Amino acid sequence: NRLIISDTLLIEKDDLVANENTNTNNTNTNQNNTSTVKTTDKFKQTFDYKLTQINPTNKDFIALLNKALEIANAGKTIEITIEASASNVPVTTFSNNQLLAKSRLEEAKKLLSNQLIAKGIKATSFKFIDEKSLVQGPDFENDASDINKYKPYQYIFIQIK
Repeated sequence: NRLIISDTLLIEKDDLVANENTNTNNTNTNQNNTSTVKTTDKFKQTFDYKLTQINPTNKDFIALLNKALEIANAGKTIEITIEASASNVPVTTFSNNQLLAKSRLEEAKKLLSNQLIAKGIKATSFKFIDEKSLVQGPDFENDASDINKYKPYQYIFIQIK
């Protein structure tokens, strides 16, 4: 009753290209040895001001899901760590930046859970072991137009093992 990667993934040509945005780019061959599926145990996405959603078609996010499927197929529980961050630039869509960071965290958990279940992984086969929502980075100096100064602190980071 094992899931077979080749039975559950649609592999597009673009999914086979390594992406420079992740720290880990492992490749594993599916059971039929006909193509290579990109996997990674880490995913990070930075956000523009106020945004909270991960793009579910992001190649690195798909690679994270592929790695989760590998772990599940090995009969192991997927352990998930999520860190969400907002910068110190004030936003009007949330009453404070801690709520923005928390919203990023909750949306990431929801998307990840839904995507894992859609891949056939039971909810009892994964657990969130560490969750952090942070507000960090340089103090705001009325310079919101300096996006490069604040963007590194507006992110979601997910790691699985």
